[in-house]
Amino acid sequence: MKESDEIDDNFPFGLQKITYPNIGEEKSSCLISLPVSDSCSKSVELYWQKTIKGLSLNQQYRAVLSDYELERYETIRHSGKKSCYLQGRVLTKEILAKELNCSPRDVSFKLNEYGRPSLAVANGDIDFNISHSGELIMVAILKDAGGWQIGVDIEQPNSRRTLAMAERFFTNDESSYIANGDSRWQECGFYQIWTMKEDVLKAAGIGMSVPLNSFDVIQTNPNNLPAVISLNNSI
Repeated sequence: MKESDEIDDNFPFGLQKITYPNIGEEKSSCLISLPVSDSCSKSVELYWQKTIKGLSLNQQYRAVLSDYELERYETIRHSGKKSCYLQGRVLTKEILAKELNCSPRDVSFKLNEYGRPSLAVANGDIDFNISHSGELIMVAILKDAGGWQIGVDIEQPNSRRTLAMAERFFTNDESSYIANGDSRWQECGFYQIWTMKEDVLKAAGIGMSVPLNSFDVIQTNPNNLPAVISLNNSI
């Protein structure tokens, strides 16, 4: 892991960057996972940053956001979520602007019917995805996407969400995978699978419109990491 160059003078605080040379390689953790595919060898860049508490809309940020984003920002009542939304949108546009060699205010998004954002103009064949949880915001960039879409998810651990949640939302094979260990393993395994499932749905661009137990991610590769093994026709 290495710290990236500063993206913007207003976002120098702890911005981190790491590049995964291959989506299918042995890169995962309890908090972060990426879709695994033997047929995909794209380069993925992950940027993450601690949330900046009390971030407010100033003239510079207002110029970066679209009319829709400004309207969405104003509808958020919770101050923490409001600040996180602003930081995530501005940070994502700053990162994409560097990739596209343009101004952040020239980076615009379109949303599909489920709310998944993508570049409004297909420029540079880049796909991206955003996630935030607790005190972290993450942006994933997939270059030379060639039609591939990326999904990324981070989760703040909560020890209450382990076996009971797995039995409710996961497939039988996934629940068994988690149950085969002590409480620490169960929590780690739960978040491996949960983040992978959200990754898949976010990459597919369908949100939570299909049940989490309608497809499997189980231990199928030599590195003991979950990998997508079956999807239903809706994904």
